[in-house]
Amino acid sequence: AMSSGVTLVGLLDASRLEEHLQNLKQDKTLRPRADELIKAFAELALGKQNKQAEVLLSLAGRVAARLGMALEDMEVLMAPSQLIPLLRQVRKLEPDNKMLDCTLHRAILRSVVHGGAPDGWEEPGGGGAPA
Repeated sequence: AMSSGVTLVGLLDASRLEEHLQNLKQDKTLRPRADELIKAFAELALGKQNKQAEVLLSLAGRVAARLGMALEDMEVLMAPSQLIPLLRQVRKLEPDNKMLDCTLHRAILRSVVHGGAPDGWEEPGGGGAPA
């Protein structure tokens, strides 16, 4: 448990998480911090079925969205395969955030450059070499 009496399990509830994030904006010394939350949610998501993983990543996305975290800050906290799904979740939460589109595109480009198309980015019709 964290010293503030806020536990990670307690923050799996979206409304309690929102409350904690509001408090974090005012008080940077609160634990768990944003980076700790994102890392923990991402780690939990790794071993889970799709639906559960999606819920956990959406919680991590909420943290990133509320606190306006940069791509570089998020990248170091999770598996590369999680970054794009997480950014998609953030985008659902903040559809008007133009900065996010850039971040998502940068993440996608970066993952392509570093090898392999990101999940959900396969060519329609099974890919393969272009005719």
